[in-house]
Amino acid sequence: MNHLTSLSLVAALVLAVPACKKKEAEPGSAGSGSAAAMVGSGSAAKADQPATGSGSAGSAAAMMTGSGSGGTVGEPATGSGSAGALGSAAAMMTGSGSLAMPPAAAKVGDRRVKVDRMETKFTVDAGGSKMPIETVEASTETAEVLAVDAAGLVTKVKIAYSGMLGTQAAGGQLQTKPQPLEGKTYVVWRDGDEIKATTEAGGEVSAEELAALRDDHGDLGKPQAMELIIGGRTWNVGEPFELDAKMLAEFNELKGGPGKPSATAMTLTLTRFDDAVAEFQMVSSLRQATGPVDLTINFGGPVKVDRVHTRPLELVMSGTLNGTAQGAPAAGTIEGKTTYTY
Repeated sequence: MNHLTSLSLVAALVLAVPACKKKEAEPGSAGSGSAAAMVGSGSAAKADQPATGSGSAGSAAAMMTGSGSGGTVGEPATGSGSAGALGSAAAMMTGSGSLAMPPAAAKVGDRRVKVDRMETKFTVDAGGSKMPIETVEASTETAEVLAVDAAGLVTKVKIAYSGMLGTQAAGGQLQTKPQPLEGKTYVVWRDGDEIKATTEAGGEVSAEELAALRDDHGDLGKPQAMELIIGGRTWNVGEPFELDAKMLAEFNELKGGPGKPSATAMTLTLTRFDDAVAEFQMVSSLRQATGPVDLTINFGGPVKVDRVHTRPLELVMSGTLNGTAQGAPAAGTIEGKTTYTY
């Protein structure tokens, strides 16, 4: 969730552990969202059709009472009114307290700004000597879709990087990671099984830049994680949905890779929605087991989704990381936030 996407930053932080013999901590603090009202009389119909009936939500955890609009799970609905037009037949409410968001195809010219920030605080216990370590990762990516395939999957983008930061404070010393993509714009595309890239002007990129771009855009030409998990099914407010083994494998194929953590469990629960935004609560576990590193990351937080286009708007995550790195016990916390604007 996200992007479900924050998993890439988690991976980057985890992989820094073996190099410095330290362990990182896991997801930090969960955010919340604004209460999203569900207009109508308790049950909703297709886009551009008024809601009818009064009724209650189809979950004991999320009860809608009265004839008005629903709010946060567990809070009674108040007021009255009818559902307005959603502006898209792709997003519809399919019953009292239920929601369906079929995937929407991308279009050439679509633009997106993604802002990431993640902070970890953890302690490595090396032979009884405990060392506190703090890390910060941040970036802003501005992307434009340049090509899509017949299935509506993005195959080519122009992407600009700014505000990139990677620091680690340990033992009274501050280290800054090189950022080869900072302040630059690239064209990146999928050619068969290969990810290729040039500068904005069509020039050659360095091996270091290409490796970073391939790591960021390995999912070009593939379904997005948001579509895989959220699109194409009906969600009931307050009803948890746990990814099965097949969905976890598909998710890891999209977002994982050599040296990256793998999702071992993930549950999403729809908590509230209105005409524009759906909010879910995510709980997930990752496992990083590569060479001398064996870490378990447990995190969760709210995920906001554009319900008309089935695309992420915000992910706030927090949690813990525990395990060993080069034989040294390590534990801590991690907090992150990713926002998307279109």
